[in-house]
Amino acid sequence: VGSEMCIRDRDVGIEISESGAIRLARSLILTDEMGRINSRTFERITDNIWARKEFIIDDRNVRSAELAVFSFCEQGGDGAPLYVEVNGYRVVHEWRAVRGYWEDRWAGIPVPVEYLKKGLNEFVFHADRGIVWDLWVENSLWPNRSAKSIDWGQTWNYDRMGFNDSCNGEYVVRLRLG
Repeated sequence: VGSEMCIRDRDVGIEISESGAIRLARSLILTDEMGRINSRTFERITDNIWARKEFIIDDRNVRSAELAVFSFCEQGGDGAPLYVEVNGYRVVHEWRAVRGYWEDRWAGIPVPVEYLKKGLNEFVFHADRGIVWDLWVENSLWPNRSAKSIDWGQTWNYDRMGFNDSCNGEYVVRLRLG
């Protein structure tokens, strides 16, 4: 019993069945980048500067969904909201001033599975006026599923992203499907 509790508490990649069998957790992580970033490859998300990340889901039959977003609230303080529009449905993530070690830059944002669809799914990030979130970008040319808008989501640019339009790549956003 003690070792089972230790595994359950420490590793989300392992499940223990009722009979005590150990197996890998049933989940899939969708990602288009490897996280090769530096301190200058980020996007400033504001009220008018929005970011879009697209994922293709082959099978919508999932039990759970969570976005893993490499981000930081630059301006706004405790409780500052980051809005994520998931195929037109809004999810709100709030900044917490006190975070755990693994949460310093990575934010886990639960997504209701009913917001997802088979095929192309859009995740659009934006903030309120006076709030600034940083979202990191990995420079790459493929698969071209990240875009930036500087006009509140009216038009999108897949080639000029990041602070001062210095990047062309993918936002460091991953989607874990259970």
